[in-house]
This record gives sequence, structure tokens and C-alpha cells, in this order.
Amino acid sequence: MLTFRRILFPVDLSPRCVAIAPYVAAIAHKFEAKLILLHAFVMYEDLPYDSILPPNVYTAYEDAIRKQRTAELENLGRKEFEGLKVTRLVEVGLAADRIVQHAREHEIDLIVMPTHGYGRFRRLLLGSVTSKVLHDAACPVWTTVHSEEVAEPPFQNIRNIVCAVDIGSDAIRVIRAACDMASQYGATVCLVHAVPYPDFGPGATDDRPFQRFLFDTAKERMTTLQQEAQSDFQTCIEYGSAAAVIRDTSLSCDAQLVVIGRGRIQEKLGHIRTNVHAIIRESPCPVLSV
Repeated sequence: MLTFRRILFPVDLSPRCVAIAPYVAAIAHKFEAKLILLHAFVMYEDLPYDSILPPNVYTAYEDAIRKQRTAELENLGRKEFEGLKVTRLVEVGLAADRIVQHAREHEIDLIVMPTHGYGRFRRLLLGSVTSKVLHDAACPVWTTVHSEEVAEPPFQNIRNIVCAVDIGSDAIRVIRAACDMASQYGATVCLVHAVPYPDFGPGATDDRPFQRFLFDTAKERMTTLQQEAQSDFQTCIEYGSAAAVIRDTSLSCDAQLVVIGRGRIQEKLGHIRTNVHAIIRESPCPVLSV
């Protein structure tokens, strides 16, 4: 059963983090979870590269920065997080490292973070911190929409969920995660699988029979997976890239959440895991990667 008792909300004190505070609060309230706000800073990032100062000056500098950031963090989400059990932490170190370490050492069940998709160029990228957390964290990660606009209501009322699956063994775990989320929110689920177009290179002959074979194989496998997961969801199988198929299905289903498998670092890369960044970039709604 997918349960979120301890939720970590990494905070860089940017307007983006402030803006998604109601979204994070809604998730925490839904699961009656304890919320941990974590801000990490690199101590010497604002000092000139050639600065050589006595140790006591560095210590005073760290204390001043910590005091300033602590005050800002204390004021973040006071109204939104009212009624929740909230812990606010300020630590020194690289943000991604501190997030992953805290999640591992304190049995965090979920990390919720924005992706910072600002501007035309940055829209093509995920923030470096988000990318590293997605790669290194063992727990589920809930990312917000990768755009300049923050998700607005009905984020508290998830009605439709798109669950994107490979047809490998890890798919059952992902389907069950979608089942759990659907149960929590009373939502419907649509399973989606993208069948990639085979690339035979220049001079290739008609590949439609092989495409049909891939499609039929995926359809048969999806039926088997649902039986093993004891689910009976609507199924959508389409040709194309994983990111495009998931985006289009989410739009047609009016989805408020996409659930995907992020796999494990030690496992062989699957179609979904190798496209995690692209899926999150293109998704019109938040993505829960498990």
C-alpha cells in the first residue's frame, strides 16, 4: 500500500516554491502526513573566488546566512500549512545531496518539488537539483507541472489519473501504486503504453506488419499485467514516444496526475525510466514517479 506519512518539501525560497505551498499542503492534508521543509545552501557561494578570510569570519558568515534563511523559511507557508505537523530545517551543503541524504536517513515516504521550467530555453530542461533527486532518491517523487504557471485548483480533487507503464516486470508495482492513489482520491485510472516506432534505417521495406506485432504483443501483455495486479482499468496503447503519448493521453483524459515508474538504479533501464525527464517536461499535470 502506497502511504505517505512523512513528506519532504525541499525549499529554495524562490517564488516558485512559495507558489506551490498550497499544493504541497493539500497533499499533506490528504494523507495526514508530517511535513518537513528543508532548505540547503552552499556556504561560500556569495563570496568572491579569491576570498581568504580567517576561520572566525567564515563562521560568522555561516551563522548570518543560516539566521537569515531560517527566518525566511519560518515565514513560508504559515497560512497554508496551518493544522499540519511541520518541521523546518536549514542545512549547509549541496541541495540535491542534502535532500537525498535526509530522505534516506529519516524514512521519507515522498518528496514533493517543483521543476523550475522558466523561459523557452529552461522549458527544455529540468533543474539540476530535481534531476539528481529523481536519479538518486529511493522514495517516490512528486513533481509539479514543468511550466511557468503553477497548477491551480482542482489540485485538491484528483479525479483522473494516467498510469504509464512499460510491459516489464516493474509494471505491476507501478499499476498498484496507481491503484493506491485512485483509492485515496476516488479517481479513475487509464493505463497507457507507448509502442515506439521501429527504426529500420534507410531503404527499409514496409514495417507495418512488425508494428502490428509490437502493438498486439503490448496489448496481450497489458491484459496479463492487469490480471496480475488485480486491476481493471481502461487501457490506451498508442504508437509514438513515451513523452508524447503520455502527454496526449493526459490531455484527452483531463488527468490531474500522471503515475510512472522511475525504477531502481541497479535495474536495467526501461522505456519509461529512460524517458523520465521528457515525460515530466511534457506532462500537462503533476507527475508521481515511483
